[in-house]
Amino acid sequence: MEQQLLDSPTMDLSKTVGLTDAEAKEHLLKFGRNYVAEKRQNLLVLLLRKFWLPIPWMLEATIILQLIIGKIEEAIIFTTLLAKPCLLKVRKAVLFIQAL
Repeated sequence: MEQQLLDSPTMDLSKTVGLTDAEAKEHLLKFGRNYVAEKRQNLLVLLLRKFWLPIPWMLEATIILQLIIGKIEEAIIFTTLLAKPCLLKVRKAVLFIQAL
């Protein structure tokens, strides 16, 4: 009967389909409100997550090796190559989150 009511092109709105007020209140008390909590990400965690990948690891190793052998200028170049894309990605993510 209910399936026929839902499938019919001319649905009779005088018939009750769904929960009664008492059932709705009982479900509200039992399960709580129907919402998804918004999770805010920490900006520092978001930034550090960009450095936790194989390519940044290789660049970090290169920076350390350059510092060990005394090539400070090249270490600065590799640091720029590592930091700039990560910072741009974080900025893009922050702008996306703010747009929501």
